[in-house]
Amino acid sequence: MRSYSPRERLSLVISAYNEEEALPKLIEEIIDTLKDRDALQVIIINDGSTDRTAEVMHSLSERYAYFDETFTLITHHLPNNQGMGAALKAGYRLASEPWVTFLPGDGQISPAMIEPLCEAVDRGAIAVSTYYTNREYRAYRAVLSRGLRLLNAIIVGVQVTSEGIYLIEKSALHAMPLTSDSFMLNLEIPIRAARAQLPMETVGIEVRSRQGGTSSATQWSRIFNTFRDLIGLRIHFIREAQEQALLAHPPKNTQRIWTVVKVVLLALLLFWAHQRGLLSKSWTAIQSLHFIDALCALIALGVTLILGVIRWRWILRSLALKEPTFLQGLRLYYEGLFYNTFAPGAVGGDLLRAHWLRIKDPNASQLHYLITLSERIFGLASLTVLAAWAWGGMIWSATIFSLGLLFLAALPFIHTSLKSIKSSWLMAAVSLNILSHLISFTLYLSLGRSLQIDIPLHAWFETLTLAVLAANLPLSIAGIGPREAALVTLLGAYGIAKSDALALSITALACLALHAIFGGLLHLFSSTRSS
Repeated sequence: MRSYSPRERLSLVISAYNEEEALPKLIEEIIDTLKDRDALQVIIINDGSTDRTAEVMHSLSERYAYFDETFTLITHHLPNNQGMGAALKAGYRLASEPWVTFLPGDGQISPAMIEPLCEAVDRGAIAVSTYYTNREYRAYRAVLSRGLRLLNAIIVGVQVTSEGIYLIEKSALHAMPLTSDSFMLNLEIPIRAARAQLPMETVGIEVRSRQGGTSSATQWSRIFNTFRDLIGLRIHFIREAQEQALLAHPPKNTQRIWTVVKVVLLALLLFWAHQRGLLSKSWTAIQSLHFIDALCALIALGVTLILGVIRWRWILRSLALKEPTFLQGLRLYYEGLFYNTFAPGAVGGDLLRAHWLRIKDPNASQLHYLITLSERIFGLASLTVLAAWAWGGMIWSATIFSLGLLFLAALPFIHTSLKSIKSSWLMAAVSLNILSHLISFTLYLSLGRSLQIDIPLHAWFETLTLAVLAANLPLSIAGIGPREAALVTLLGAYGIAKSDALALSITALACLALHAIFGGLLHLFSSTRSS
């Protein structure tokens, strides 16, 4: 049962771009029209205006600072013009009342038009969109308007009408992973409400002439951007549906088949090793393992996990997303390691971190996949740099590394949608990834010394870079199989017995399993505590 109605408590967001003329009159009109509410919160977002809008907002803020205890005026300035959708989302994050609506800063829609939306809420609606009852479009604008509706129905698959403002319950709005930064947001919100099957209604309102400034509604750039955003929104819906399906109901048939394939490959590998007496010989070699070397290997693996947490936080920072605390990130990494190690065919660590982001920052869901993929890509790219160093020398390694850094530095300039990326943090993440792999190699060096595997240092780098790359192939359980094959083959080229190479791989896997078991205990403890 609702505790408040929009006639009692309402947050109203105004997106203002070069609206120095219209804003003062609009605020006065809002107060005259909506002042009878128990709580009215007006949030003005300056979308990087180049005129006197910022000064006007400052004057309004001072004027209404102590105007009425039921009226609150909040002003917020974006550093540059980011688009109407980005400005509105910034305002929605500041909204504190149970119902949220918006008005354009040009004054084309009177605050009195909010009343028909409130009447729809009285009839049970949670989301209310609008259409204009008195606008007579010229043929050009009419074609654009109807074309947008048709494109929306074809591309997104949901037919909604949303020409003007909308009113929505704040809890429903904040649950939406909004993606659009442009005018398209005003269509995305009703689309998401319809897809979520929220009680909806569309009502008619009147529109009037602008109170100042000029319109850009028919600029070709805006038309193109709207079409592009429709395509992008469709892609986001597909990805979100896939993610939700994967988290709620893993793809049973595909997952089971792939798991069976991996288990069969692992069984064949063990049978091959047993038939040749490699397992017994490896066990004999493992018994000679020194405690200090094993401890150093465990510590090296722990350090790489810690560096992984830092790298993940740096990637989030580069995208201006919510970061976990270090301890939260470490727990998620250990829990993910447990699933990656003991769940055949799973990518638990990626899903856990993506799920954490989805819960903590639902408006950033479009970046979940980018972050997950970037971590994987950075890891493989770092290994490629190390492999080029080991096999081709410093020139090849430096060339590949430099090209990667240039690409990251150019990201903000490649496309306007990536302009907010801080490429310096991505560069730092890649560099940290290389350091992480180098430290992880000490795991094998410590164990190899204890197992009396004596090869030159450059041989270790040649072997380990390719072995770790092989372990990242999606053909194994925790890397078992490709890693062993790579170690046996590459170390064999330096005269190392197959049993010793297999012993090295088994002990490295044991170190991984110990950390993974610790992650499983953490997961069990956190699950028990939260239940």
